[in-house]
Amino acid sequence: MTTLTASVGKRAEAPSLVPGTIETPALDSVSCTMSLALPDAPAENDHGWSYRLHVGMSVELHKETDPLPEFDARKDSSVWGNDAERSELVPGLGDRAYLLVVDEQTSELRVVEGGAVIKLSISASMDYAAADDGGEPPLDEPDPPAVEPYHADLITDMRDVMKKLKTA
Repeated sequence: MTTLTASVGKRAEAPSLVPGTIETPALDSVSCTMSLALPDAPAENDHGWSYRLHVGMSVELHKETDPLPEFDARKDSSVWGNDAERSELVPGLGDRAYLLVVDEQTSELRVVEGGAVIKLSISASMDYAAADDGGEPPLDEPDPPAVEPYHADLITDMRDVMKKLKTA
């Protein structure tokens, strides 16, 4: 995620594997996540809110079946289980690729190439760090930043991931 990390700022948390890795004769699957701190907002602003961009990646290698029909059937449903506001075909990326915009703060890029299905998701969030006095967060929580400015970076990083997986 070098392009996305360079655009966003810095890693807030190191990448980590998500439990549930699968290694079978029919399917290999692995997922990981990481968090990035947005550069245009300090780690904690004057009101105690912090901004984060969460990145998730999953890779599935279907070794006995063609994943394309199921991939197309799920093109409008996000990993969070809700339908996307819109899904766009991304030309020139894998055998087929869709960018799903779930809402202003959440997007997902999906690619199928041969038996591989790769998903990169990004979501913005706000966290409140209570002051030493244990105060409650203000009622007017700021909106998380939109993730659409990072869509091009997501596509660039997907190309890098695909290239690295082919040589692995």
